[in-house]
Amino acid sequence: MSVQKNVFQAMSGALKPAKVPCVLIGGFALNHYQVARQTQDVDFLITTEGYAKLKPALRKAGYREEFNRKLFARLVHNQGDKLDISVASLGDAKS
Repeated sequence: MSVQKNVFQAMSGALKPAKVPCVLIGGFALNHYQVARQTQDVDFLITTEGYAKLKPALRKAGYREEFNRKLFARLVHNQGDKLDISVASLGDAKS
């Protein structure tokens, strides 16, 4: 199974039950608009609250955090697939 398929299946399986919205960003988002870009990971934008809800399901799917910063987390599957999460706080959008 391809890296992309693994990542998208894991995210879909985690997002639906948790009812967490996210946005596909990065190379795969560009590919949708027919802008070719080679990438070795899949990137999503999600809220801090949403990411907290997803972590248990992603762990269950075989992903572990390689590192986690305030606004960014990289998860790696035990087969090497990489998943990047850019985090936005709902509080950041308020003025």
